[in-house]
Amino acid sequence: MLEKQNSIRRTVCVLLSLLILANSSYAQQLFHTNFANQNRVSINPAFTGTTFNFDIIGGQRLQWVGVDGAPSTTYLSATALVKNTMGLGGNVVLDRAGMYNHFSSKLNYAYHIEIDKSSWISFGLGLGFLQSSLTPNGMVATDYSDELIQGAQGGIGFDADFGAAYFRENARVGVAIAQLLQNKVKYRSNGPVEGFGLARHINLFGAFDIELSEKLKAAPSLAVRTVPKMSTQFDLGFMVTHDETIWTNFIYRQGSGFIIAMGTHYNKKYLFGFSYELPMFGMTKYGSGSYEVYLGYRIRSSYKEKSQLRKVAPKLPAVEAEPDTD
Repeated sequence: MLEKQNSIRRTVCVLLSLLILANSSYAQQLFHTNFANQNRVSINPAFTGTTFNFDIIGGQRLQWVGVDGAPSTTYLSATALVKNTMGLGGNVVLDRAGMYNHFSSKLNYAYHIEIDKSSWISFGLGLGFLQSSLTPNGMVATDYSDELIQGAQGGIGFDADFGAAYFRENARVGVAIAQLLQNKVKYRSNGPVEGFGLARHINLFGAFDIELSEKLKAAPSLAVRTVPKMSTQFDLGFMVTHDETIWTNFIYRQGSGFIIAMGTHYNKKYLFGFSYELPMFGMTKYGSGSYEVYLGYRIRSSYKEKSQLRKVAPKLPAVEAEPDTD
């Protein structure tokens, strides 16, 4: 029985790698975070600087835990407000799945424009590079003379994202185009695999805050990820925040299942979140579902409430105005 399970796990690993390499355009190439509400800069550069503080967040997502070669993602995000109308930040992401590795690093810039006293818009641009590689170390094969597993190969390419967001009182909505240039990362010319092609992705995110009581708030949300003419997936979320410190989020992900996430903004500067995604399609026999966790640190902004832009910002957890001492 144990040998049978190991065989199945190895098969899943091989199939996963082949599916990614054979035609990456049939699957979404960007990692899915369960913390879009808490780490919006990771899904749209236009959200950079909109927490009106300096936030740095590091996290990891492990999918299908217990299955050999299952996808895993490690990421680091940062966002800060500069001169009241500009945001600077970025994302560093490392994706692994089977013998495939994908590393990207981008710097984000956003510019915020006030429309009136109750609304404003933001435009963002993310520029950087990515590296894609095949590392057959540890690969289980029946034919070790296969050219594909003889050595690591990879390449580096340029990448860009563009996004826009609209804010009104306690509502926000944004759209981002990721992998805008659809470049191809070329591997070595004499390798068995030519390279890795990037498909353009469109990410939409919207949420609004509902005040249930003096200390209790709710935030329904919708996130949509699509590769035009190829695939679409959406998340429906409902987050509840108590005293702007402790939050819980319930998410339904199309084609995947249900996710429960929870976390805290302890002492208004220590950020923590944990999520568990129920396993799907009978994977409970071979794995224990998917997990994601993040840790972060917040440095309070020195910009004052007198900025009209800050007055109309969405009320995010643990974001408070600095007292005006003028």
